[in-house]
Amino acid sequence: MLQDPLVRKDFAWGPDWVGRVSAPTLLLWTEHDPTGGLDEADLLLGWLPDARLHVIADAGHWPQWEKVGEYLHAHRDFLLLGKDPA
Repeated sequence: MLQDPLVRKDFAWGPDWVGRVSAPTLLLWTEHDPTGGLDEADLLLGWLPDARLHVIADAGHWPQWEKVGEYLHAHRDFLLLGKDPA
């Protein structure tokens, strides 16, 4: 259903609401996700006041299964150390 552009627009990123997120935010992205490229991550970095980007190389849409160790390491470092896991 969310692949329908008319439905998807109601759930799309927008600076009006994304910019209000005040918590430190980890953007965990992959190099080969067919649903959103790094250009989308860059857009979010510009809107989020306290965001960090971590890109998992050679992974697609499911990094939690494709690159388990890096996925868990990135989350752990961000949550426990409050830093960019890169």
